[in-house]
Amino acid sequence: MELGRLGRFVEGYRVWLLERGYSPGTVGHELRFLGVLGRWMAAEDLVVGQLDGDVIAAFVEAHGVEGRFAAVIARGSRSLMIYLRELGVVGPESRDPVTPLGELIEEYRLWLISERGLAPLTVTRYVALATRFLGERVSVVDELGVRDLGGEHVAAFLLRECERLSVDSAKGKVGELRS
Repeated sequence: MELGRLGRFVEGYRVWLLERGYSPGTVGHELRFLGVLGRWMAAEDLVVGQLDGDVIAAFVEAHGVEGRFAAVIARGSRSLMIYLRELGVVGPESRDPVTPLGELIEEYRLWLISERGLAPLTVTRYVALATRFLGERVSVVDELGVRDLGGEHVAAFLLRECERLSVDSAKGKVGELRS
């Protein structure tokens, strides 16, 4: 099977995933995603060093993926991006703590790593959810999105986030947001 621009990473990525406890089925899914993405990158004339969140978003859009499947691709791309960052073939995750919310999110990310000792994929999930939740609430008069924050806001956000998820996935979202 032609793997395009990511073919040289297949075996290393497979081993990396297995070492982190991914099931053989999940590893198979991740490697299929790597192949589809690599072929698309070749067709778009993109090199591995250009791979970032914007490229993944363009891939998702080009494939007309929505809803639950877009979330699956986002999850798969996170582990791939962490692996490629560890190899040094893609740049670091972009962070822009210029805004007050950006600074708060960066402090939260560092706390998750240093105080909670969470794995990189877990940190990425928690930070993404916190960014979405608070980002929806940011305004000129509330640059952190926390003014007048109440349980009803949390519940409404979780209902929107979890409407297409399984019960177990929804429980995970609740735990992420609780953090």
